[in-house]
Amino acid sequence: MGRPWFNLGELEDDVNTWIILDDEGLLVASVTLPSTFNVQQIHGQNIYGINQNDIGQQTIMVYSVSVLD
Repeated sequence: MGRPWFNLGELEDDVNTWIILDDEGLLVASVTLPSTFNVQQIHGQNIYGINQNDIGQQTIMVYSVSVLD
């Protein structure tokens, strides 16, 4: 994909908002992730990371983002 991704932080309670821009700086997609999700890698249209619950148990998760063309 090669488009820039930006983390806007916690705009709402307990979620992080990520946006994807095109080459001209226009918004092409956004995704909200739980604040307990630690992003490890962004590849293609997927966000890979680790989610940690209240008792410290960690789970590997993948979020897929649909990009408007």
